[in-house]
Amino acid sequence: MMKPICIAMAVNDAYAQHLGCALASILLHAEEDDAFFFYILSTDISNENKEKLGMLQKIRPFQIKFLVPDWKIIEDVKIPGTLWTKDTFSRLYLTELVPDRDRMIYIDVDTITTTSLRELWEFNLQGKSLGVVADRHNPPELAAALGINPPTFNAGVLLMDLGKMRRERSLLRCFDWLLEPEQKICLPDQDALNVVFQHDKIFLPCRWNMQLEGDKHPSVFSQDYYFQPEVKAAIKQAKGIFHYTGKQKPWLRTNNEAQRKYYWEALQQTPWKDYCAPPLSVKERIRLSLRRNRLNQKFKMFCKKIKKYWRGTQK
Repeated sequence: MMKPICIAMAVNDAYAQHLGCALASILLHAEEDDAFFFYILSTDISNENKEKLGMLQKIRPFQIKFLVPDWKIIEDVKIPGTLWTKDTFSRLYLTELVPDRDRMIYIDVDTITTTSLRELWEFNLQGKSLGVVADRHNPPELAAALGINPPTFNAGVLLMDLGKMRRERSLLRCFDWLLEPEQKICLPDQDALNVVFQHDKIFLPCRWNMQLEGDKHPSVFSQDYYFQPEVKAAIKQAKGIFHYTGKQKPWLRTNNEAQRKYYWEALQQTPWKDYCAPPLSVKERIRLSLRRNRLNQKFKMFCKKIKKYWRGTQK
């Protein structure tokens, strides 16, 4: 048997169902000789949900280990807004939490995998510590604020050389950056990773982190690091990892993209298969109707072009 593909995922108990879907999708699309060892990083996942995750063994056998990060290091880190919790920092502990592994794939739980991960697992990092995909949103001012060259990368899928990181203490340096006085943080751990690994990363094919925003339009990267035909082809072929990065997650009725079906297909293979999306409020119905309206979509695109043109004239 081949060595297992090692995958780490961070979750709180409220997201256990979505973790179950992410794991199920990986197992359902694995090749016959693929083996898996999952490391689940969480401080509050319940025994009930641990048992439900164990039921996924019916799809195919796998190993799983639950690890509890130590939050003392980041007690003084200011987390912006309400979108993030301390769990987002879990990936920064991996060199310490998993001392016996030298390679790891980190995947966010709001993802669905639609192909075997063997090719990603065996990707040649060419001596770099991280394999990454450019972030869909790449405003030049963000990279400038971080003091790095664009494009920035999305931290939802990472191919990690933990051995190299351990030797160089590079992953732990992210905490040093986060704890610097008066540090302006926009995207907590993602900012830190972009700064620390700005010269120690290699870009993966975009299909390993196809970022979707919850509408019917395919993901379009704002920087030209990936050719747009490549992005559209990757989404159409659906052979990689879909990452539902927007607020309209696939388990919500407000999600309007065709790729939400992959979440619901995986859900049917889990103990959470009886889940029903909460009904829409009147406000959500109005917003969804406007998002689906073609005239409104064209108007928004027109406004974006005018805004882009205006910015260009100010330089």
